[in-house]
Order: sequence, then structure tokens, then C-alpha cells
Amino acid sequence: MTRLILLGLLAGGTAVSALAADAPASSYEAGASLRYVDLDTRGSRGQVSEYDGKLYKFMHGDIWVSNQGEKGLFDISLFDIGSTEENGTLHADYKDTLRFSAKTDTIHHRRDFTRTGFLINGIWTPATHFTTMDFAQPGEFLFRRTESTFNLDIFAAQNPAQFFSAEYRIVDKRGQAIARAPNALSSRSIAAPANVDNITQDVTLAAGTNIKQAGALALDIEHLEFKDYSYNMTNANASNRIVKPVYSAQRMTGGGVKFRYDPSKTLAVTGAVTGNSWDNLKNGYNKKAVVGTVNATYRPSSRLSVTGKLYARAYQIDEVQGYVTQIINHAAQGNQMDKSTVRAEIFANYKAAEKVRVKGGYRVEVNNRRDAGNFNEPTATAFYLTPNGEIAVPPSAMTLVTAHNDVKHVLTATAEVGLPLDIEAEASYRRLQANTGAYAINPDRQDTADLTVTVPLPKDVQVTLMTDYTDQASHHFGLYNNREWRNTYRAGLDWAMNRRVSFGADASYETIRHRNNGLFGDGAAAAGGTSPAGSAAWWLEEISHSQKNTVAAARGRFELPKGFTVLGNGSYTWMTVHAPIQWPLNAVAGYPASSHVGDWTPRDIRIARGGAAIEFTPPKYKSLTARASYRIDDWVDKFDANNSGRASVGEVGVSAKF
Repeated sequence: MTRLILLGLLAGGTAVSALAADAPASSYEAGASLRYVDLDTRGSRGQVSEYDGKLYKFMHGDIWVSNQGEKGLFDISLFDIGSTEENGTLHADYKDTLRFSAKTDTIHHRRDFTRTGFLINGIWTPATHFTTMDFAQPGEFLFRRTESTFNLDIFAAQNPAQFFSAEYRIVDKRGQAIARAPNALSSRSIAAPANVDNITQDVTLAAGTNIKQAGALALDIEHLEFKDYSYNMTNANASNRIVKPVYSAQRMTGGGVKFRYDPSKTLAVTGAVTGNSWDNLKNGYNKKAVVGTVNATYRPSSRLSVTGKLYARAYQIDEVQGYVTQIINHAAQGNQMDKSTVRAEIFANYKAAEKVRVKGGYRVEVNNRRDAGNFNEPTATAFYLTPNGEIAVPPSAMTLVTAHNDVKHVLTATAEVGLPLDIEAEASYRRLQANTGAYAINPDRQDTADLTVTVPLPKDVQVTLMTDYTDQASHHFGLYNNREWRNTYRAGLDWAMNRRVSFGADASYETIRHRNNGLFGDGAAAAGGTSPAGSAAWWLEEISHSQKNTVAAARGRFELPKGFTVLGNGSYTWMTVHAPIQWPLNAVAGYPASSHVGDWTPRDIRIARGGAAIEFTPPKYKSLTARASYRIDDWVDKFDANNSGRASVGEVGVSAKF
């Protein structure tokens, strides 16, 4: 695959260079960099996602070349050569009539070994229904994802609205990940290494033209194919080391039409109709989707604009008997949901004064789901213990039914005001009201308010203050009955002391509170509608969850004499989570019969990040820059040592422009 990409880049470069060879005037620019990079990691990397999958060490390099002339543009670049994150781009433009571009990106995804369990009073307790296979180095698995895209665009001379374009995209994934399978020797599940080996290819063709001076029309068609060459799933046991879910070959064909029409200087209309069909080539499973939208913008004056939007989407799934019978206990009603959505929206933007602008909008959305709720059958009335004794929980409170129909109303309002002393303020409010949430966790009421104030101070100091507030609730599901509050406060400071020294600092504080009902206990006690005597099934109402997130950060840039520049940045994050409850532990191994849960899955995580760099550009050689940098990220989970770790990156390099 890499050879194919490089050949495509070179071929494109050669072709366009020939086109631009006779350009009488042009400007070239080229550059290269070479650096030594060392990444050291200790413990888990789960809390620092930017190091996900990166294993690179030793030498990396970049090269780029560009040429701008009367006949067009040519630009080619290759970055991170020699690392696990290589990427390259090519762009060529000949007289704005012929354009060719190519891009490739390679990244590695790291999959941590799966750990399942929960925290009881700050002590990690593994799940009893899940086990792992004994294979070498179970800590990490990597798979590589390479995505390459090639584009060719042809435009009519003096009329860019008339065009033809073609795009080819290929995504290749290979490596190892984690998969689960039933254990043939027990009733537990097993996690084991799985190979990843699949490819996706996508071709899109499009053409467009203008319709007189007031309109334009564009058509496109798309064809996608997905094939998986990995191993099939096996019934895992102690002697079977490879498991992999079956990913059937799939095919998608789609197309659409887009239009633009300007009947007057004050009115513009755009719209589109698109559709696609997905097919599983193994079992005949099919999904069809159609989307239509129309937008109109009316500008009666320079102060006022009004926009209306109408959106409709529908998809239908045709299952096969093989899929239906795989749904446990739902063979008779295993249809997936067919869904249709209609949404209408209108909003206005009005400049009331030179420093006052107001915006407002209203949106209504209607959803219909055929076959919704069939996956969540109601159970018989069950009896559970509470701190005050036994309670009967009716089926209406225990049923996770997805709404067949829901209607949402959303109202938004925003004001931007310029105040004295060049202070700027922006406030917004959003109200969501629905007859029911689509799912148990979705709110049927939500209020959100935001406020941002920017204050310029003397000596090039600017302070930004922000606050957000959200209050939402979900009442339609008796078991969950969720209520949530979220408050966020942010502050930022930027100070340009002079052209050589700048400084910045940011801080934020966020509190999140939940209140909901909950059911705790083992599976046997929670089913069948029997008395909970001798079991650990408990029903708790209005459980209080709280989370606090605090972040402080600072950064600075200092230009020193003789071409030296020093840069630095650092941040500290502190997150705590608490859910105080009273639930007996008599059914959990290792706990006395009289003990209780005092805090369910508490968290106390601290993340410290810091970096420093020094750059040197000789005054007599402005095109040459040397750089040395070091960065360290350290995170600690006070309750789970397996989630603590450290990553550090040291880098020394030199770059040059020509």
C-alpha cells in the first residue's frame, strides 16, 4: 500500500511539473527537518490519549517543496518519516482548471487489555462473570490504520460552476486488538487477542453546472466496498489463542443532487436530496436511507437576515431470518427500528446597533420509530429491599422502552453587546422541551445558559471570563428518573508584554450533579418477581452523584538575544467523583455480612502536564532553526493504581527553509 501511495504522489508531481514547466515566473520554497525523538512510557497510557499507539524512537524527518507561478501551484510534503504516524500530501493546480491532490495518513491505535469490575469503598473488585486467557504480554495490542485519498477536479475555463471531479479513498487496517468470546469450558466470557485485517474502498464521481446566472446544479454518485480478511470467531478455550468477530463483506451505493437558486439579490435558496443503500453480501441484510433538505435565506437589509430550514430523513432496514433468530428471547419480534425524522427551523440575525447584535431561533423535530421498544419487554412485578423495608417495583418502572414517537421543541436566543472601555459580552440561552425522551437517558427538558465577557486592560492584557449552566431532567422512565445539573466557570488571561515576551494562563472549574434511582444486586435476585430474602437486591431512590473537575494551565514565550527563543507550558487537572449510597455487601466475597457500600465507584484522578523548548535561529541564517524540547505527562488514579502512568518525550532537531 505504501508503494502505491508513493507512486501516486510521484506520478502526480511529474504530471503537474510538466504542465507548469513553461511558466515564465515562479517562486520556489523548500524545507526539511531532521530530529531525534524518544518516547518513554511507564504504567498505563489510558489517560493520555495523544500517546495512543505511538511507539516511535530514533530519527524522524520532514520534507516539503512548493512552487507558485503564473500557470499554477505545486506543493508536496512528507511528515514524520520514520515514525508510526507518517503522512504526506500533494496538491497541484494548473490555471484553476485542473487540480490534483493526494493525501495519506498512517496512525496506530492501541487497545488496552480489558479490565472489568467496579470500585467498592475505594477497593477494586473484578467482575466475577469475566475472565481472561493466559497469553503472553496481555497489556497492549496495536493495529495500524492507513487512509489514502486521491482527488481530480476539472473546471471549465472562466466558469468554475461547471466542473467534473473524481475521488478515490482507501482505508487499510491491520494488526491486533482485543475480542471476546464464550469459553467452551465454563459459563464465563474470555478476552483474547484478535487479528485486524480489513480494507475499505470508496469511489465518488461528481459533476456540476450553472443554470444561467441565478442557479447551479450538482450531481454525485458513490460506491463503497468493505472486505474483512481476518480470522473468524472460534469457541475460545485454554488451547485456542485467536478469536475474532465475523465482519461480513459490505457494499454501499449512493448518490445525490444539490442545487442553488437566487431568485433575487435578497433571497437565496439551496437544497439537496441524497440516498444510499447498504448491503451485507453474506446474508442479504440491507439498510436504505434518504435525506432531503431545503434552506432559504432572506436579507431585506444589511441589518437583518432570516433563514429557514426544512430537513427530512428516513431509513429502513430489511432484516434476514438469520439475524432475527440470533436475538436471544426475541426471535418473534426481532426487527430493528425503521426511523423517520422531520425537522423545521427558523432563525433571525439582527444588528440592532453598531455594537449590539441579537439572534433568535426556533426548531421543531418530529421522530417516528417503527418497531421501537420490542427489544425491551416488561417484566413481572418484582420485590426489592430498600433502607425502609420491602418495596414492589411495577413493570412500568422496570421497562426500558424506546419511544415510538417523540416531538422536540428547541428555542434559542443570543445577544452580543459592545460595552464601554471596549468590553465585549455575549449571552445565550437554549430551551429544549420534548413530550418524551427517545431513550431512558435522554432528557425531556433541558435549559442551558452561557455568558462570555472579554475585557481588554492596559499594557496589552486581555481577560476572558466564561460561565455555562445546564439543568436537565428525564421523567418518562420510572426506574431511571434522572435529573442533572452542570456548572462551568472559566477564566483566561493573555498578556503581550512586548514583541519578545508573551504570557497566558487559563483556569476552569466544573461541577456535575446527578440524581437518579438505581437497582443493585445479583442477577438471580433481580429476576422472576420473587422475594429478595437472602439476596443482595436493593432498590435505591434519588441516588446522589457528584463530580468536580478543576484545570489550571499556563504558557509563555520569551525571545532572547542572539536568536534564542524559550517556550514553556504546563497544566494540572484534578477530577473527583463520589456517589454515596447504602447497599449491603453480604453477597460479595471477602466482605463481612454487616458491611455496606459507602461510595460507589469513587474517582480521584490527578494529571500533571508540562513542557519546555528552546529554539535557536542564527541572525545571519534566518532559514535555519535548531530546536530541543522535553515534555512529560504524569497521571495518578488514587483509587486504581493500574490506571496510573507516565509518558515523556524528548526531541532534538534541526529544520531549514530554502
